[in-house]
Amino acid sequence: MFKNTVILVSAFTLAHSITLTATALDIITLDSRWVELGIAISVMLTALNNIFPLVFRLGFLTFGFGLLHGMGFASVFAELNAQSNSLVMSVAAFNIGVEIGQLVIVAVLLPLLMLARNWHVYAKTIMPFASSVIAIIALNWTLQRW
Repeated sequence: MFKNTVILVSAFTLAHSITLTATALDIITLDSRWVELGIAISVMLTALNNIFPLVFRLGFLTFGFGLLHGMGFASVFAELNAQSNSLVMSVAAFNIGVEIGQLVIVAVLLPLLMLARNWHVYAKTIMPFASSVIAIIALNWTLQRW
């Protein structure tokens, strides 16, 4: 599980670093409405896949979702109105901050989730319930942006 998690987190991180940088530097542009819709759908599909696993090899899918999420992070970067003498340095610093935040979350949650996965109540009740709540919230977000 640890190796698979590292691969998935790395794929997501690499992908969103690429699009965060490219979007923040105006190399690529997409309508934020479509980006937000794609992010909402990706969250919903991931939550549903937790409950009803249909996709077992998640590497490329996670990379694709990371591309969308990177564009979302870029809109946050733009909203912060990061005006500085060096846009490249500002983007790099923002991206590193996002990465550190994600790594801290994974470092805290992964050991807990690895312990919980063997707990019958977690596997049969807590995880499906939590994933259902996330899927419902993401469905609502999707419908709002549709």
